[in-house]
This record gives sequence, C-alpha cells and structure tokens, in this order.
Amino acid sequence: MITPILRQAYFRLLLALIVISSSVPVDALQSSRRREQASRAARKSNVLFISVDDLRPTGGAYGNSFVHTPHIDALARRGVVFNRAYAQQAVCSPSRTSLLTGRRPDTTRVYDLT
Repeated sequence: MITPILRQAYFRLLLALIVISSSVPVDALQSSRRREQASRAARKSNVLFISVDDLRPTGGAYGNSFVHTPHIDALARRGVVFNRAYAQQAVCSPSRTSLLTGRRPDTTRVYDLT
C-alpha cells in the first residue's frame, strides 16, 4: 500500500524528472544552433568590389604617396589588392557588360558606348 507521503514523494520525483528532461533538449538544441550559426558566420566572406572608370593605380594602396585615399588604403590593408587587372575592351560599356555577365565582349553584342 502506497502511503500519502510516498505518493507525494513519487509525484515530486516525477515532476522533477519532467522538468529536467524537458529543459535539457532545448538547451542542447539552442547551443547547437549557436555553434552552427557561429561556424556559418565564420565561413562567410565579405566581398567588396570597387569599379571606377579611368582609375589608374596611383592611389595609396598601390604605393603612391601623392594621392591620399585613406579609406581605400585601409580596405586594401585588410583585403586583397589586384596588381594585374585587365579590361576586356578599351571602351567602358563592353567591358562592364563583360564583367557583369561573365561573357566575352564579342558574345554580348555590346561594341561601343551606347
């Protein structure tokens, strides 16, 4: 025969087990989500592409001290500077079209400034 004291002890034990078992998976799930988000954020890389017409390599990022471009210089110190970049065409529109589409200028059918 189960006494009321024993029944109350079983009830408290059962209640404690339910509370503990229901809270552990949530914490484990949240910590695994946090780890996954942190690893996903670590894998992502930021890309900043600056394209300017008629810009020669005379900025400070290329070693010239006459032209002052402090923000671009700071970006260049933290990132990658391309020293050997080539245009697809001598005219801006075909070159930009080629850059944006990833196709050669002769396949984009853009040949002049219009």
